[in-house]
Amino acid sequence: MTRKYITLYECLTKSAIKALSLQQKDGSMPAGHNGPYNDLETPVRNTGHWLMTFLKVYEITKEIRFLNAATKALCYLLSKQVRPRDKT
Repeated sequence: MTRKYITLYECLTKSAIKALSLQQKDGSMPAGHNGPYNDLETPVRNTGHWLMTFLKVYEITKEIRFLNAATKALCYLLSKQVRPRDKT
């Protein structure tokens, strides 16, 4: 039996393509949960991770849609809504 393996870059690109449809109009990505107690988080952590992923996939593919998604994510992370009292 022969297995076809994909590269890390292919895996990142496929993930980023699917994630594009999850990004909200404000640039945020869905919130998650962390830890054994299933504590809910804000969208900030996941959006930060996806920002880095979108930038890397843009670097790999040069497809503007990933740069646009990264820009929207960054704008969300810099927004007053996410940075109360200009902190965090």
